[in-house]
Amino acid sequence: MIEKCKSTPENYVHDGEKYICPDCQDGFFVNPETGDCEECIIDFNESNCVSCSDYETCSTCKEGFILNPDQSDCVAPIDHCIQDPLTYEIDQWGDFICDECQDNFVWDGLFCTECSEVIEGCSMCDGYECH
Repeated sequence: MIEKCKSTPENYVHDGEKYICPDCQDGFFVNPETGDCEECIIDFNESNCVSCSDYETCSTCKEGFILNPDQSDCVAPIDHCIQDPLTYEIDQWGDFICDECQDNFVWDGLFCTECSEVIEGCSMCDGYECH
């Protein structure tokens, strides 16, 4: 039996040399060289990651989180952004960018922020234009 493998031995895959686990338990990944399940070194509590594809690469996030572009952890979608998180762009520092904030919110470079906090004296805006 392969330790930390979700599948039973009759479902193991044989590649001609060794048996390979087709599906490891959460927190483990299949090492293609050995066929065994090996532990991820990602901190699952801190990263909001559920499973990994190698020692340091997250492959699945907890519900309500999306995979960071470098796949090192999972982040919450941007508050007040109406854009699909899968279409977020990435800035030069590797952070997500929202192109479509909710009404009366403006992208300030890090967050969708209320107009009144970005445009002095403005409570209603469309993008950076005050109405």
